[in-house]
Amino acid sequence: MKTKKILALVLALCLVLALAACGQSGNSGSNNQSSGDANAVAVDKWVIPVLSARTGPISYVGEPAIWAAQYAAEQINAEGGIRGVPVEIVPYDTEFDAQVGAQIASQLVDDTLFMVGCMAAPVSLAISQIVYDAKLPNVGSYSYQEIRDEFAPYLCGYMSDSEAGDLSAASQWCKENGFQKIVLFYTPSDTSQAATYATFQSSLASEAGAEMVGTVEVETGTLDCGPAAVQALGYDADAYFICLRADEAGKVINELRARGVDDGAKICVTFSGVGQTLLDITGDNAEGIYGWNKLDPAYPGETWQKLVEAYKKDFNGETPTVPPVPGYYNTIIAFKQCVEELNITGDKAKLAEERDAIANWFFNSKQLEGCQGTFQWVRGAMMTDAIMLRVQNGEFVSQA
Repeated sequence: MKTKKILALVLALCLVLALAACGQSGNSGSNNQSSGDANAVAVDKWVIPVLSARTGPISYVGEPAIWAAQYAAEQINAEGGIRGVPVEIVPYDTEFDAQVGAQIASQLVDDTLFMVGCMAAPVSLAISQIVYDAKLPNVGSYSYQEIRDEFAPYLCGYMSDSEAGDLSAASQWCKENGFQKIVLFYTPSDTSQAATYATFQSSLASEAGAEMVGTVEVETGTLDCGPAAVQALGYDADAYFICLRADEAGKVINELRARGVDDGAKICVTFSGVGQTLLDITGDNAEGIYGWNKLDPAYPGETWQKLVEAYKKDFNGETPTVPPVPGYYNTIIAFKQCVEELNITGDKAKLAEERDAIANWFFNSKQLEGCQGTFQWVRGAMMTDAIMLRVQNGEFVSQA
């Protein structure tokens, strides 16, 4: 009898231990998902490499881009992360150097699920073949359709197409002021600016009723823009469209003003020239000039206003005016929705499969809610409106 009781106790104890073991094997970290679930999250954090030019001639744009991605991650993590797992932004500085950008991309392609950047067209061009060969979804400065189609669906733009915005802005500007002959300043080595040159050649007359009577080439880093201004004035144009980054655009404006262009309305700058950097370089010479941007600095939405307040604290009271801020923010927010909708796991064994799913989700996305209203990707193109601006009392002011 005593032996039977002992056996019964031993069997009961074995049963308890077996049940406990089963219970433990059914838990997978903090997500409380069954390890047998094929959609269970397999990572303890979503690591997103973010490439930008934090140093070099366009650091005034590159640093805000990194900030925007990190800010978006902070907002996501404050609400519980993505599928219960936090996001970690890992920044990389390309230095606005194509070779550096290519080296960074080559180091990341083996095990990265999703990559953001670079935010400069020449660097993005240098890494495009690398990320395509690895079939790595990448949202960067791919703001012209040819490259997105060539490497579809793995490349998407974080901002709207530059040449389309330039053409729209030039059309509005010329029609409002009656300009019929304009000169274009641009950087041929910048693929985005070269696309604007080609677009103006083919479409400016039909869209704006104006003629591009001359072009002036200005490379990034040019110190003396006096000769460029002299060349432009030699074309006897009505006005000047400056498709340059802020440093060079500011120098060109100062040289044009010093040589008799006394009406600011005769000058229009592209989105990459708009911002505090240009105003600091030009001072009073910027008064009355036109420009366009891919964001509205005064957008009234609550999400944007909260972002602006956080940005001011970190950037000495400045308001964000550069496109990478909403572009990088929206991309990180979109990644969250993508992972949740597709039940992405981060499992290294499923890397190729999940990369393809993410790439296709982004390349033709649904309408998404961003920091400045809705947006979406169509064939990899970010669809947002161009905002027309003009400098009044030392500030770029929306003309809407």
